[in-house]
Amino acid sequence: MKRIALYVRVSTEEQATQPEGSLKSQEQRLRDYVARRNEDETWGKIVGSFIERGKSGKDTNRPELQKLIRGVKQHKFDVILVTEMSRLSRSTKDFCNLLELFDKFKCKILSLREQFDTTTAAGEMMLNMLMNFAQFERKQLAERVQANVNARAKRGLYNGGPLPLGYTLDKKNNGRLVIVPEEAPTVKACFEQLLLQGSISRAAKELNKMGYMPKQKRMGGGRAAILRHFTCASLQRIFHNPTYIAKRKVHENGKTYLVDAQWEPIISEELYNAVQKKLRENDSVFKPVGYRNKYPYLLSGLLSCARCKEPLCGKSGWGKKKKKYLYYAHGSQIKRNFTTQNPGCHCSVKYIHAQPLEKAVFGRMRALLKDPKIIQGFFNQHQNGESRSELMSEISQLENKLKTQSESVEAMLSHLEQVKAGSLAQKIYKRYEQVEAEQKSTEMRLTELQGEFQTQPEIVDSNEYMKFLDAIVERFETAPLHLQRDLLRLVYGKILVTQEQVEAYCHVGKYILDDPKKNLNPGSNTLTNGRRERSRTVDLYDVNVALYP
Repeated sequence: MKRIALYVRVSTEEQATQPEGSLKSQEQRLRDYVARRNEDETWGKIVGSFIERGKSGKDTNRPELQKLIRGVKQHKFDVILVTEMSRLSRSTKDFCNLLELFDKFKCKILSLREQFDTTTAAGEMMLNMLMNFAQFERKQLAERVQANVNARAKRGLYNGGPLPLGYTLDKKNNGRLVIVPEEAPTVKACFEQLLLQGSISRAAKELNKMGYMPKQKRMGGGRAAILRHFTCASLQRIFHNPTYIAKRKVHENGKTYLVDAQWEPIISEELYNAVQKKLRENDSVFKPVGYRNKYPYLLSGLLSCARCKEPLCGKSGWGKKKKKYLYYAHGSQIKRNFTTQNPGCHCSVKYIHAQPLEKAVFGRMRALLKDPKIIQGFFNQHQNGESRSELMSEISQLENKLKTQSESVEAMLSHLEQVKAGSLAQKIYKRYEQVEAEQKSTEMRLTELQGEFQTQPEIVDSNEYMKFLDAIVERFETAPLHLQRDLLRLVYGKILVTQEQVEAYCHVGKYILDDPKKNLNPGSNTLTNGRRERSRTVDLYDVNVALYP
C-alpha cells in the first residue's frame, strides 16, 4: 500500500480565507481520487495533507512545501498527489530540482490533470515542457500587471497598499483618494511640529502630549502595528510621503520621479519642502567633528537583556555633582520613555555601568589565554550538540510560518469586517481563533529555538582559536577605542545580562563572568546597578577581585 501525501496551494489570502473556496475543492478532489482508486484495489493511504495558504508558486520558500520535502527525505511518502503540476511549482528550475529530489528518495509525483509517467524519458520531457509553459504564463501575467500598475501610476492613480493618515478611498472613483476631515489636522500638526521642535523624536513627544494619534484602522493591507501614539518610525513614513502634496512616486527604468496625483493635497508644497530640508540637515551623512573622541561603548551590539531579548544600548547621563555616567540601557525603553512618558519595560535590569563591565569582559578574555583547558572545555561542551545549521533552518521555517499565520489573521479580520453576521461569519471566526492559537504556539517554539541558537556557537580548531585570541589581545590595548569594539566582536557573539549574573558567549563557548564563590557586591552577585530596594554603583576593584582572585 502506497503512502500518499496531498499538497494543496492557493496564491492569494483572499482565496485562503474562503471556507468553501479553492483550498477545500482541491483537497476534496484529491481525496475522492484516492477513494476511487481504492475501490478496485488497495492502492494507497493518505498519511499527510499539506495545505499552503496564500503562497505563490514562483519559488520553494513555502512552509508546507518545506515540511513535505523533509517528509520525503525521511522516507515517509511514496506518492505526492496534486491537482495540477503548477500547484507544486511554477518555476521550471525549481520543479526540475524537486523532481530530481523526489526521484532520489523513490517518491513519485502524480497530478490529476497531467497524467505523465515521469519514469520514462518521453514523460519527463513532456512534463518539463508543461512546466515551461506554466512559468511563461506566470511571467507574462506579472509583466502585464506591472505594465498596468506603471501606467496607472503615471496617471496619478492610487494602486493600493496601506492608506496614509488623512486619506481614504474614493468609492465613486476608482484609484482616487479623498481627505478624511477628522485626520487632516493631525497630518498638518505633524509637519508643523517637526519645524517647531527641530527633530522627529521631540515632534513625536509633543504630538503625543497634545493628544494626536495615528490612523486607528488598518486599511489597504500592511502589517504595521496599530498604536495609539506616534513613534519616530511612524512619523518618518509621514514626512517622506508625497501623497500629502497630491504627488505620487513613479519607478521606471531604475529612476524615481514625482507626478501629479488625482486627489487634493492636505499640506502646501512649501511646508513639505521645508520639512524635507530639515530632515536632510538632521540626517547628515558625515559624523560631526570630534565624533571619534566620544566614548565608543565597546559592547554596543553585543549586550542584550536575558529576559526580554532587547539590545542594551550605550547611553550617558550627568549626576548631581556634574559627574558624567556611562551605562547600557534598554534602547526601546528609552525611546518609549521619551515619546510617551511610559516606562514600557518591566525588566529587573534597568541599566548597567559601561566601563566596569567592559574592563571585566576584556580581563576575562586575557585570562582565557592563561588556561587553555577552558578553551578546550568550550569545544568539548558543544562537540555533540545540535548543529547551528539545523537550528537556523528550523528557525527560518518557523519565521516563515509565523509570517504566514500573521497574514492569515489580518486577512480574516479584514474579511470579518465586511461579512454580515451569520453562519459564514461564525466559520471565519472559528478559523481565526484556530490560527491565532497556532500563531501563539509558533511564537513560543520560535523563542525557544532562538534561545538554543544563542548557546550553539560554531566550532573551530582549538589551537587555531588560541592563536587568534592571542593576536586579538596583543593588539587590543594599543588599538583606538572604536577598533577595540570591532576586535571584541571577533571574540564574542553575544552577552546576556540578568539580575544575578552576566553570561558571555564566545564564538566557541559560554562562560559566566562572576566567580560563583564570590559576590561582586555585598548582597548582590551582579554587575548591574543593584537590586530593587537599593541602587549601588559597582566598584571596579570588587569586579576584578571577584573575577580574578
